[in-house]
Amino acid sequence: MRIHCLALIPDSGGAGQWRGGCGLRKDIELLNSTATFSHLGDRHVFPPYGIFGGKAGALAESVLNPQGNAEPLQSKETRAIKQGDILSFRLSGAGGYGPPEKRDPSAIEEDIADGYVTEARAARDYGRALTGKP
Repeated sequence: MRIHCLALIPDSGGAGQWRGGCGLRKDIELLNSTATFSHLGDRHVFPPYGIFGGKAGALAESVLNPQGNAEPLQSKETRAIKQGDILSFRLSGAGGYGPPEKRDPSAIEEDIADGYVTEARAARDYGRALTGKP
């Protein structure tokens, strides 16, 4: 196996007074000739819910050969894979806690600076343009 990507997924955590954690992306290549892949994923259909006014996190998704024919995988399945196949696991983000409008603007700016949230998503989820100025 070779790891091609291990990174947080921006915009995957649910908005809230306390933002949900980002999902994780893992891309793994099979270096052996063949293998049997048994997939037991979760949160591919129902997103992680937010609580007390927080928004849901992003759904998980799994993809075979994301840079090639990009075949979506079911959350539960078994299949044969071959040398060179890449499995991309994109785990769900966590749901937010509390109403998004109560999130501290400086925390939103830090989320953007840290790459957890894009500016466009922050403006959409928190209902205001962020300029770094009061």
